[in-house]
Amino acid sequence: MKRAVQMVIRYIAAGLIVVGGLNVVLEFARHGRVSAALNLWACLLWAVLIALGVALFAKASALASRLTDDFDDE
Repeated sequence: MKRAVQMVIRYIAAGLIVVGGLNVVLEFARHGRVSAALNLWACLLWAVLIALGVALFAKASALASRLTDDFDDE
């Protein structure tokens, strides 16, 4: 059970990293292509999302252990 929960947490963390990274890249591409003003708050928001994903990825094992303490391993 712990391994399945850990994998779900890692999938969520990977999704956060991918979505945040793609949005930062697209923000910079929009800035360079259209000559629009760079929205630093949006970049900061997506960078925080990336950092959250990395932290969640690093703590996936410990978090899965805490979430599955009450269940018996089979």
